[in-house]
Amino acid sequence: MGHVMRCLTLAHEISRRAPIEPIFVMREFQHGVEWARRQGVAVVTLEAKASPSEEVSFLLRVIEQERAEAVITDLRKLTPGLPVAVRERGLLCITIDEWGGERISSDLLINGTVVPSWHRYELQGEVHCCVGPGYALMDESFAQVHDLERSVGEGTRILIALGGDDPFFLTRKALNALERVERPLSGTVVIGPAFTDGNQIRQMAAQCRHRWEILENISDMARRMWEADVAITGGGLIALELACTGTPGLILSEVEHQLETAEALERHGVAIHLGLGTTLSDQELARKAADLIEDRARRATMQQAGKELVDGKGCQRVAELILDRLSLKVPA
Repeated sequence: MGHVMRCLTLAHEISRRAPIEPIFVMREFQHGVEWARRQGVAVVTLEAKASPSEEVSFLLRVIEQERAEAVITDLRKLTPGLPVAVRERGLLCITIDEWGGERISSDLLINGTVVPSWHRYELQGEVHCCVGPGYALMDESFAQVHDLERSVGEGTRILIALGGDDPFFLTRKALNALERVERPLSGTVVIGPAFTDGNQIRQMAAQCRHRWEILENISDMARRMWEADVAITGGGLIALELACTGTPGLILSEVEHQLETAEALERHGVAIHLGLGTTLSDQELARKAADLIEDRARRATMQQAGKELVDGKGCQRVAELILDRLSLKVPA
């Protein structure tokens, strides 16, 4: 879902600046397809088990039918031959990638991560590289909140937000763990569009001694983060969004590759990395949360470090670059 969400954010930013209609080509991933369509985006679906060559052929047919001018890819693994096929047809080719180590032949490369080792590529031809958290693709509201002054707070306003999906039920783990924290807490629990246990979360929250507001598919995440003293999140893009709003974070990594992001953010003094959420005990999560809640000085330092690391303007920068390149390709 993280790939879907950031592409929707970029598509919105591009469309806001120019009369361009985005079309999403997606494998048959139900939650992602449904969410994109709910945001008003046209979606063309590809069979989930299509081979790389079938994927390229399918995309080229869509390009021809829709008379596309540019192709943006955001894939876990780059499809062999795709950028070359796109550029051979005179289209602008943009690659969004996270983990590096790839051979890149696109016009633009976007990598908004904070892990230096993920910024290493083998470049073929003239590739304009945009790497680092200055190019993290987040909604414009984060840049607006970034510039607001905020107090450090008492530490008792908590946000639990694990992103678009929560396959390992870490939201429930966080609720259970925080029941062990003695100080009275209140806050918000965000249920993403691909959660499968929303009803269970609501039932748990209703039985907790702390006060929780349960929200689903919210559009004001930046403000919710800004209002929180402490947040418990996963280690994807949402962790960078926390940094942007100056919200001290406890990161429960959901998958292995998030560990490096969480470690990098901890080195920057932005967040506390708790390891894989699936192996972390409720007792340890409760202890770490209680320590951060009580440590006002540390939260103040984390708040400032986050704002210095991420300004929330990455999507604006990328949209401007894409539109500038497209203007070069328009015949006089």
